[in-house]
Amino acid sequence: MRSVAAMSRLTVVAHVMLVLSLSSASAEPLRSDLTPPRGGPPSEAQLDFGLTQGLVLRSLFPDSELRFHFATWMRWNTKLANDDVESQLAIPLARPVVEAFFFDKKVHAFIQEEFSGRSARLLDLWLDFKLGGLATLRVGQFRTPYTRAFITPIIQLLFPDRGVVADAFRLGRDTGAMLHGRLQNGAFEYYLGVFGGETTDAPSNLDPSVWPALRLVYNVGAPVSYDQVPAARKSVATGLAIGVNAAYQRRAITADPSLEVTKESWHGGGDLAFASGRLAATAEGFLRYERFESGPWQRAWGAFAQGGVFVLPRTVELAARVGVASDEFLGDESPSQTYEVGLNGYAALNRQALGHHLKAMLRYGVSRTKRMEAFETETAHQITAQGQLWF
Repeated sequence: MRSVAAMSRLTVVAHVMLVLSLSSASAEPLRSDLTPPRGGPPSEAQLDFGLTQGLVLRSLFPDSELRFHFATWMRWNTKLANDDVESQLAIPLARPVVEAFFFDKKVHAFIQEEFSGRSARLLDLWLDFKLGGLATLRVGQFRTPYTRAFITPIIQLLFPDRGVVADAFRLGRDTGAMLHGRLQNGAFEYYLGVFGGETTDAPSNLDPSVWPALRLVYNVGAPVSYDQVPAARKSVATGLAIGVNAAYQRRAITADPSLEVTKESWHGGGDLAFASGRLAATAEGFLRYERFESGPWQRAWGAFAQGGVFVLPRTVELAARVGVASDEFLGDESPSQTYEVGLNGYAALNRQALGHHLKAMLRYGVSRTKRMEAFETETAHQITAQGQLWF
């Protein structure tokens, strides 16, 4: 049996103290007026804080707002495979976020970093410009609009992660520009992006090149939000979202200093999302064709479905997810089946539901991988316990 992974006791203690101190804060905003600098606006700046909104600075400049957020996880994970047990206590997520709104929220700036791991790294840095009521232009580095699960903020997930299928087919973050918006009172959504930069998600041997991505969504009934647990804080009207995704990439890969090959890939997929009352469910399917140079096309496909229901309103939730995948590039090394069940608990302060801002998650999962060469199926079991704080 492997020993529990080493971790700084001081880091764990500091993390626990942060969670306890912030969770004891009132959910209502704590206000403090700040005197503006000379030559500033005539009104006083206002500073608010609350677990459900973060730290907000308003009116420092006319029609402006500055927001500070922080999200963190503490996770215990145990995995059993081939009679080998691996356990780990970690803080896999520690993300500060700074948002700024200008000109009556016509301009939105967003910066997000990740402090967990060996070194801090920039995840998102983008600007949104409202071009009217029907279109917004985003420029910078951000999550590409391919798969509903990847667009969903990581702190609004049903499980402690997006799942192996969604992670296998997402296209990651990239640098570029995207036109997006909603039409017909939110019934129709569109995302049209062009990307081509170096990001933290791209392999170091992959040369950047321009590639397009498209996502279209039609909402039947109430628009379905990009939150996998929309009933965590409020009642939810019935709605069904139908989405399609597509992208094309052609990139040069440097295998060594003297060898460069071209990798070409087509990506397509679709998704359904349903929400009503205490229930929310999502299903996605993916298909990818890729090849090196002018070699044969190889196919990968995958699908997953998940759902959650509150057995106690805004407090206790049951969840389940199943996924299947096959990748000809990876051969028999890719997980072919995954099954997961979860139990989530959500906190409240002063009778106000906190939803994703303070929650605990427990997940049991089993994955089965077919190994054709050995004519056997490998089964791995995993238990994950996770606490989340987000303000």
